[in-house]
Amino acid sequence: LVKLRIIGAARASSNSHENLIEVRVQGVVNCFRYRRNMDLGLDVGAKTQSDCPNFSAMKMRADGLVNMVRKKVNMALDEKDWTFFGNLGEHCKTVEEALALLQIVETADKDEMDTVCLILLSVGGRGWPEVDEKVKELATPLMNFPSSRLVRKVATAALRSVVSIDSCPLWNEYFVLLNALEESQYHLIQPALPKFDVLLKPFGNPSGDGFIPPRWMYVLFYKATNHPNGWIRLWIVEKLLTVSPHVFGYDPSTILLLLLPALNSTDLFARLIETNEMEDFLNNFSRFLNRIIICDEILGPFYKTLLDVFTSTWNPCSLYLLSTALVRLNAFPAFAEESFPLFKLILASIDQIQHTSLKLCTSVNFMTVFINLTCWSETTIWAFVPLLNGFSSRAFNATVKQAFINIFLDPLQTMMPEYSAYSLQITYLSHCNEHIDSVHWYAMMTWIIAEVQGISDDLFKMVCDTFVQESQFPVQ
Repeated sequence: LVKLRIIGAARASSNSHENLIEVRVQGVVNCFRYRRNMDLGLDVGAKTQSDCPNFSAMKMRADGLVNMVRKKVNMALDEKDWTFFGNLGEHCKTVEEALALLQIVETADKDEMDTVCLILLSVGGRGWPEVDEKVKELATPLMNFPSSRLVRKVATAALRSVVSIDSCPLWNEYFVLLNALEESQYHLIQPALPKFDVLLKPFGNPSGDGFIPPRWMYVLFYKATNHPNGWIRLWIVEKLLTVSPHVFGYDPSTILLLLLPALNSTDLFARLIETNEMEDFLNNFSRFLNRIIICDEILGPFYKTLLDVFTSTWNPCSLYLLSTALVRLNAFPAFAEESFPLFKLILASIDQIQHTSLKLCTSVNFMTVFINLTCWSETTIWAFVPLLNGFSSRAFNATVKQAFINIFLDPLQTMMPEYSAYSLQITYLSHCNEHIDSVHWYAMMTWIIAEVQGISDDLFKMVCDTFVQESQFPVQ
C-alpha cells in the first residue's frame, strides 16, 4: 500500500575527490514530517571522502523509518481511521508526496476504500495538474462504487474540486443531477431528470459554450442505468435511445454496454407492458441502432460489441424481445468467418432456453440477424453451414431459407462465385466428405445457391443422371 523509493546517487570529481550521497525517502515518509523532523543523519555537505556518512548505516536507518511508516498505515487501516489518511493528504507539500498518497487509494482493497478515500479530497484542487488528473482517474470508478455511499460522495466532491466550473457552467447541473441520483425514491429524483436534456443539448450545438466530456457523461448514465429504482432505469434507458453517438465520443461500445445489460431483466419490460409502450420501445430501439450504424467510423467496434454482449447469460424473455428488434437492423456486410465462433456461442446460449417455442423463435430471429449482417463469399457460405446443425428444418424452410435467398440476391452483400451445375455438385460433395454430420444442411445450402443462380433445374437433372449411373438397377 505504501510505495517508497530510496534513491542513492554518488557523484565523484577527479579534481576535488568530492563525494555526494543523496538519500531521498519519498512518498508517505515525507508526509510524516509535519509531526516531527525526521533527520536521517546525512551530511550531504561533506567535503572529503572520510567525512561521508556510512551508506549501509543510512540504509538501515531509512529501512527502519519505512517499517515504522508501514506499521502506522496498517494500524490506521485496521482501525478504519479515515482521519489519519485525511491528515496525510492535507500536509502534503509536493506533487511527489501527493502522488505517493494516491497510490494508497489506487491499490486499496474494496473494504479499505471507506478509510482511504478522503485522500482524494485532501490532495485534489491544490493547483497541481498532474495530481488533479490522477484524482480524476481514480474518482471515475469510485463515483459508482457499489457498496459505500460515503465513497461515492467523496469521489464526487473530489471531482468537483478539480474541474473548472467557471469555464463550463454545466458542471453545476451535472453535480446536482449526480447527487439526486443518490436518492432511491422516484419523486425525489424526478425534478432533477430534465437536467439530462440540459447536459445533452450542447452535443448537438458544436458552437456552444462547452459540454461535459464523454467519460463523465458515461459515469452519469451508468449510475442511472444501475439505479435501484426500476422506473428510473426505464426512464434513462428510453433517454439513451434518443442520444447522439457524439455523447460517448463515437465509441458505441459504451452505449451498448450501458443499454443492453440494463435490458437483461424482465423488470423493465414488465413496466413497458404496464404502460402499453412495448411496441414503441422496440421500434425506437431498432431506430437507435440503425442511427448509430450511419456513423461509418464506428461500424466495426459497434458490431463486435453487439456480438460480445449477447454471449453472456441472458434472461430468455428479454433475449427474445430484443431479438425481435435486432431483426429490423439494416442489412450490412459486417461479419466474416472470424465471427462465426461468436455466432456459435450465442446459438448455444439460446439452446439452453427451456421453453420450446421461445427457444425456436429466438433462434430464428438471431439466425436471421446473422444472415443479414454477414458478408457472403464462397468460403463464408460453406463455413456457415455447420452452425445450422440442430436447427429446426421446419423453421429453416419457413423463415431462414428466404432470408438467405434475399441476401444472396443482393450484390452488395454477396461475393458469391458463379457456379455451374457440375461445379456446385462437386463443391457439395467435397464438403460432405469433410463434414458427415452436416450433409443435410449442405444439401439445403446447395439448393438455395442453385435457386438464386437459376441453375436448380440443371442441378436436378445432373443429380438424377448421377443416381441412374450409380444405381444397380436399370431405370426406364
